[in-house]
Amino acid sequence: MPTYYTPEGKPEVWADGSAPSGYKTEDEYFTANPHLSAPTPFSVRDGDSWSIDTDRAAEAVRVERDRRVEATRWRFERYESEMRQGLEPSDDINQLDVYVQALRDLTLAQGFPWAGPLDSDVPWPVEP
Repeated sequence: MPTYYTPEGKPEVWADGSAPSGYKTEDEYFTANPHLSAPTPFSVRDGDSWSIDTDRAAEAVRVERDRRVEATRWRFERYESEMRQGLEPSDDINQLDVYVQALRDLTLAQGFPWAGPLDSDVPWPVEP
């Protein structure tokens, strides 16, 4: 059920469309009060302040991590093909392995899930 805001700014949950007159949807409330807008896409109201929805932030970090791992797959495949053909490898496979492992270990890093994948504190490893 959606959250509506009273004229005093208190959040209440009402069945869709059944909120009393004068109540605003979340979008209406924060559009009218931009100084109260969520600081991150994973922020949730916690009384008079904001907190991070850590479950949603963690899922978003994992999705971005998985995307980055998947983006390296072709480089591993190229390396294997070059080795089979007796060609000089284009990539240092050890550096790629270290990079992918660092991505996998990201969820073990202190601060996980931060404020989501766009948080500047996320220690994303640099792709070689």
